[in-house]
Amino acid sequence: MSMPLSQIVNVQLNVPPVAPFRRNFGLVALFSPEAVTALAGDKYGLFPDQASIEQTFGTLSDTAAATRPFFSQTPRPKQILIAPWDAGNVVPQEPTLAMAELQDVYPGWYTAAFAGATGEDTYPLSDAQIEAIGDWILAADKKLFAMTTNKADHIEQAPTNPFKKLFDKLASRVLAIYDKNDPYAIMSALARGLSVNFAANNSTITLKFKQLPGVTADDLSLTEVSKCKALGINYYTYYDEAAMLAEGTTIGKRFFDEIHGLDWFVDAVQKEYFAVLYQSPTKVPQTDPGTARLTAAIEKVCHESVKNGLVAPGIWTGDPFGTLETNDRLDEGFYVWADTVDTQPTSDREQRIAVPHQVAIKLAGAIHSGDILVNFSR
Repeated sequence: MSMPLSQIVNVQLNVPPVAPFRRNFGLVALFSPEAVTALAGDKYGLFPDQASIEQTFGTLSDTAAATRPFFSQTPRPKQILIAPWDAGNVVPQEPTLAMAELQDVYPGWYTAAFAGATGEDTYPLSDAQIEAIGDWILAADKKLFAMTTNKADHIEQAPTNPFKKLFDKLASRVLAIYDKNDPYAIMSALARGLSVNFAANNSTITLKFKQLPGVTADDLSLTEVSKCKALGINYYTYYDEAAMLAEGTTIGKRFFDEIHGLDWFVDAVQKEYFAVLYQSPTKVPQTDPGTARLTAAIEKVCHESVKNGLVAPGIWTGDPFGTLETNDRLDEGFYVWADTVDTQPTSDREQRIAVPHQVAIKLAGAIHSGDILVNFSR
């Protein structure tokens, strides 16, 4: 009988655990009254294309009408999440409750939109519900609310306007389009704006200038455009003969792509940092070399952000920290700093808390307009 080789050479395989996946910052949750019966009691349904939507809800359904411009966009989205919203009973369900219920069972969605009409109103949400959803989204973890409105009152500076109320609350996570003809114009804009693959090269975009397939460009006056701009409400109209979406902002006039990109960045940093701690076969020591491993994880995401076009070299105009001074040039587009563990408070060390990291990133931004001065001589 031969002896097992393991008595001389004993090899054991250490299998590291799988770290949590990064979030999908392209998933739209469409809340629909028709989903209450069509999904047969399910909390949600994932649909890959328009054909599957129409097969489930019907070609003439409000749900199909809402998703048609979504799946007409190029590049075409891979999927949409449909969730039930009981808006048609004697006591209709508040939209925020439907959102909270979905969050409990499927927290991975990023943007909420609503389908269905109630009463004589073209759109399913009341002014009070719009404000309540905006408040809910503002308190949520990296989520957006998107809708279309055709109400002239919604672009006014009146104190009763829910968008003005949200503007005053700095509710920059509400994306709205003023459109007189297409109740689901926002769905096409979402499909385009959320199509970014942050793992790809030079893949980030600005929402301005984009076309909305399946949506008719509005004939707007300069007064209407000015009112929309003042609140950060978008519109789809002709500039000369080119139909385009403008201005690519959320309520409060923050740029949509900036919010979307920073949401991705924060999540990616969190996941990479945690992966170092979670997947290490031995402990990450509370030493400067241990801190360096965490720094490298953060810098990995910073390099990704330069690759995809979110971050670029430029002058740092923020406050100084570490060796970085105000008006220093970030040649790489970012700077990551952590002090030595020798300076760490004893109470933090005893609780095994890492030395804090500070990160500076310079957003690449996007050019939205410009001036040209032409000189000539005779």
